[in-house]
Amino acid sequence: MGSSTRSFSERVRRNHSIEHATLHVVARDYPDISLVGRSDWSGFTIYGPLDTEVLRRAAYEAHNRLRAGQADLAVHPNCGTNLAVTGLLVGAAVLIGLAGSRGNRWRRWPLTFASLVGALTLAAPLGPAVQKYMTTDPDMEGVEIRDVIRVRGGRMPVHRVEIEHLI
Repeated sequence: MGSSTRSFSERVRRNHSIEHATLHVVARDYPDISLVGRSDWSGFTIYGPLDTEVLRRAAYEAHNRLRAGQADLAVHPNCGTNLAVTGLLVGAAVLIGLAGSRGNRWRRWPLTFASLVGALTLAAPLGPAVQKYMTTDPDMEGVEIRDVIRVRGGRMPVHRVEIEHLI
């Protein structure tokens, strides 16, 4: 592995982008497949019933498309970031709605409900924005896919996509 000057978070954000782009490519060809991905500093792991060669082709296509400027592939609608943003906003809405309700909490429900609706409405655009600006980075300069391997077979296959950061 080459030496990289990139920080841990820069690596994870770029790997997260390739993971998302790969999932977009796979979904185009296999729209009914259910997969889960998890990125880290050295690549990403895909959990689900996928052939290794299909994943390899998808990962390389995804990487090439990101390099060609298709940055929109770095944001995925099923990313855990969307769920985390929604959870944080809903939690805050409940706290705001019920704050100071020492007496009858039922009187606070209209405010709580309105806060929840606002949180859910705000979460829809905010989750992808957090992905775009905080948890992914589609810049693929010095980023190469090193290997795509099957880690485990069986009912729930697991694959690993190893990524090298050269700069």
